[in-house]
Amino acid sequence: TGKVTDIVPKMNKGIFGRFDLSFDAKKIVFDWKADANTGFYIYEVNVDGSGLRQLTFPPKDEEALKKKYKNHVGPNWCKHAMSFTSYKSATEDMHPCYLPDGGIAFISTRCQFGILCDGPDRLVVTVLYRMDKDGKNIEKLTNSGASEASPSVMSDGRILYTRWEYVDKGAVSVKCLWSMRPDGTSTVEVAGQEIAFPDSFLHARQIPGAPSKVAFLGVPHCPQSGVGTIMVVDTNKNIRVREAYTYITPDSDVKAEGGFSFMINGKWKGDRSGTLGKLYMDPYPLSDKQFLASMKPAGVPWNEKQSWRLCVLDDKGRDTELYRDENISCWQPYPLKARKLPPVPVSPIDK
Repeated sequence: TGKVTDIVPKMNKGIFGRFDLSFDAKKIVFDWKADANTGFYIYEVNVDGSGLRQLTFPPKDEEALKKKYKNHVGPNWCKHAMSFTSYKSATEDMHPCYLPDGGIAFISTRCQFGILCDGPDRLVVTVLYRMDKDGKNIEKLTNSGASEASPSVMSDGRILYTRWEYVDKGAVSVKCLWSMRPDGTSTVEVAGQEIAFPDSFLHARQIPGAPSKVAFLGVPHCPQSGVGTIMVVDTNKNIRVREAYTYITPDSDVKAEGGFSFMINGKWKGDRSGTLGKLYMDPYPLSDKQFLASMKPAGVPWNEKQSWRLCVLDDKGRDTELYRDENISCWQPYPLKARKLPPVPVSPIDK
């Protein structure tokens, strides 16, 4: 009907990151940042707005960490803007995702790793964690040296996620898709290990009714906007060559480390601002023929604050607008519908 309901209005002065819907469609888990001096933490609420509760909290040494790394200055050779880092929060818990065993996966800076290519950034790497449904028993699942993001659950119960590391590839390219069991075992490449551009694969979801296919967003390394073109990989094919990949939005692409490319009058034209064509965010496959997404129309840059609206696309990229707000952008469309609970993968770990 187009009716909009504000679920947690008392939190509207903070920043919401990403959310997930429980398999029975009764609860929402999300990350939220209260203000500039506070990190992202994870909360849960019933879909009617009742039962709000906080699941993760700052660790006991949060203030000591901020003090230790406050105003850290990088080496003399590091002249770019990020060579001076002031930490107003040391711990960030983000991108929560319900697991079939009742737990919740998320990404966090609790690992206290620094990014490999930028030494001054000591507390910015996010790796995958899990916790019980009440926020207890937080456990680190991965030990990556760069960052991981945006977990979702596949039909067989595995976690699908974006992984950034430098093994056999360059520092800025090939942030690809991996999967693992919810206990952190059996990590395996899903897509993109040797696909140079788009150089980042993000917000991946398995396509319902087509278990070999995964929809995801192809985005540039910079601007680090998390927006780009919608793609699908067929994992039954050779995932390390282009033939396994299909563009759902074929007139938008990422053909270089920086910026976007658009098909204009039969020719590709680069545009760092993203103004020349449509860009997309948060693809949610309803089937292999239909996708929900957030979309920015041509004519405005990617970071224009009011332009992003919700749409539905077919497999040829033809879009129909579902909803827009004249005052704000709209993100992460997600059907409020129960899903089949995946099985819990058997763990090889002796506990």
